[in-house]
Amino acid sequence: RYSTGAFRCASGFGKMAATLTAITYISGYLVLLFLALCLASGLYYLAELAEEYTILTRRILGYSIWAIGVLHIILAIFEGFSVAASLLSLLTLVAYWQLLGTFPFVSVGDLKFILAIVLFLAENTVWVLTLRSAKARLVEVLAFFALLVWSVPLGLFVSLTFDDAVLPSTGGQPRKSKPSTLKSILSWAQSSVAPRREDHKLF
Repeated sequence: RYSTGAFRCASGFGKMAATLTAITYISGYLVLLFLALCLASGLYYLAELAEEYTILTRRILGYSIWAIGVLHIILAIFEGFSVAASLLSLLTLVAYWQLLGTFPFVSVGDLKFILAIVLFLAENTVWVLTLRSAKARLVEVLAFFALLVWSVPLGLFVSLTFDDAVLPSTGGQPRKSKPSTLKSILSWAQSSVAPRREDHKLF
């Protein structure tokens, strides 16, 4: 009788554990979806600001490139970071700087744009291998990449658009004839997932 009760208890616990596992997975996916929506909203807001204040955005990106370049030099000289990886990062920053010449517009077939993409991928690969060999902690790796590797490309990605014309506007700020590429993608995704009410006509 005791063994039968213990078996029933264990069986019930197993079913409960399976239910809790399912709930955990569902909750985890919902949290990831919520974070993705928050990230998309934040990027859309940044794209709005970059579109509205093009000159200011260009200046901020330019200052950021200089500041990150100085940080790479400091880390290489005083902290013993890889000189080769630091030089690659500086070369990548130069490629980003070249994109500011036609900011916020860029052509997909432009050699400067292609070179920036290639250097970005190479920089990420080199720093991953370098920091892994140095046995850096995950928090340190994420902080390094967020500030010194990803910040400028993210700013460019948020504000760049594939176009070739600028329309004048008030306040001395050039206004783009088309929104940024990221904003266009997010707007298309929003209209596809949740169409606006006025798009549905009543017959």
